[in-house]
Amino acid sequence: MRLGQGDAAELGRLSVNDLLAQQGQAIMQARMELQSQLDELQMQQVDAFLGRLQSNLYMNRSMSETNQ
Repeated sequence: MRLGQGDAAELGRLSVNDLLAQQGQAIMQARMELQSQLDELQMQQVDAFLGRLQSNLYMNRSMSETNQ
């Protein structure tokens, strides 16, 4: 997913929670798109990777809340 100049400006106005929710939705969308293109073993690897991304999102949210 590439961001244009308008997208970057919009991201600057989003709250941390909104931004993290948007990123979480993008992860789920990516998973749905890949599911039809990959075999079961590949999807297990994708799920592991996307799970780590989501964990990092939650960790970032927690760190953001701590710093406020």
